[in-house]
Amino acid sequence: MSRALPFVSVIIPMRNEEASIGACLEAVLAQDYPPDLLEVLVVDGDSDDGSAALIERYARDSGRVRLLHNPRRIVPPALNAAIRAARGALGRGPSRRGARRHSSGPRRQSMNPGPEDRPFSWTDP
Repeated sequence: MSRALPFVSVIIPMRNEEASIGACLEAVLAQDYPPDLLEVLVVDGDSDDGSAALIERYARDSGRVRLLHNPRRIVPPALNAAIRAARGALGRGPSRRGARRHSSGPRRQSMNPGPEDRPFSWTDP
C-alpha cells in the first residue's frame, strides 16, 4: 500500500550568495520529488550582490521558487518568516554554520516524525 506524498517546503536562508545560489536551486529543483508537491522558499537577508534578482528570475521561470525578504539579515528571523509562509511539511536539515535547535516557535509537520518531533527554531552558536 502506497502512502501519499506530502507537499514539501524547502527553506533556503541566504545573503550575498550570487556565486552559488543558482547551483543550489538547480540541485533542489532537479530532485525526483514530484514538482507539484514542492516549493522552494528563498529568504534573502538584504543581499547587495544581485542574489535577489537571480532568485526573482528562478521564481518567474520555475513557478516553484518564492523570494522572501529578511531585512534583519540573521538566520533565525529568516527561518521564522519562511516557516510562516510555508505551505508544506518542513523537514530538518543541517546548517553550514552548525546551527543548534531549540524548543520554541510554531509546530510544523516533520518529514521524519519521531521522539525529536517537537517545536523548534534555529540560532547560531
